[in-house]
Amino acid sequence: MMHASDQVDIFKKKITFTGVLTKVHSLVACHPDDVVLKFKKARLPLKLFVNSLLMDVPDAPSIRDIFSWNVMTPYY
Repeated sequence: MMHASDQVDIFKKKITFTGVLTKVHSLVACHPDDVVLKFKKARLPLKLFVNSLLMDVPDAPSIRDIFSWNVMTPYY
């Protein structure tokens, strides 16, 4: 039976996974004060974006229930 740390050691030897591990470590190891945005104008759009990721999205209707759309472009 393999432990999680053994699996991480195996993945760590792969070059593509090394970059991911480095990025995740830098995100986890940073101090919270280093992550807080200092500008209010930057905070609001980011807050709206993160909140949109967490909202409940209704299921899409089936294709048969969707009305077809026609667009007419005038030609002179």
